[in-house]
Amino acid sequence: MKLTSSNEDKIAEFKKILGDRIEIVKGPDLKEVEWTAREVIIYKSLEAGELYLVEDTILTIDWKEVVGIRFEIEALRVHIWKRMEFIVRIGHHTWDQIEIYRWMVAWEIRAPRWEGWFGFDPFIIPDWETQTLAELAIAWRKNQFSARKIALDNVLNGVTEETVAIIDIAPWEGWYQS
Repeated sequence: MKLTSSNEDKIAEFKKILGDRIEIVKGPDLKEVEWTAREVIIYKSLEAGELYLVEDTILTIDWKEVVGIRFEIEALRVHIWKRMEFIVRIGHHTWDQIEIYRWMVAWEIRAPRWEGWFGFDPFIIPDWETQTLAELAIAWRKNQFSARKIALDNVLNGVTEETVAIIDIAPWEGWYQS
């Protein structure tokens, strides 16, 4: 089993979380279908190939999925003080199925305190905290609040959210995120 990503920042975070427990490799930028988060992880897993793990992160703001947020990080500025959920799914393509692992945390969106930081981290303050995820990362405390870490722990412990048989997955004929 290998975890693959084209995102250097995610690869660095995966290495901090996993150490040498799972091999992490830089791979191609996998296409993401324009549909629900569930379908995104299923089709990314298919594209990655057998025995690979892939990750996908979405936000919900006011209980609405925001798919493709990586293309609209700056759009978070219009949602300051709103409640959001940060949902991480990891797909594992085994020989005959896709195993889906998931974890979700709920936080509050704030005006970013830092510019030029990875992803959503400068915008997010976990419940019961006063620092953003970016600030917590510098203090080596981010993993206490990391949905990515807990989803990866679920992989290591075999705690799946869902398993989908490959034979039941239709070829994708829709649009892709851009």
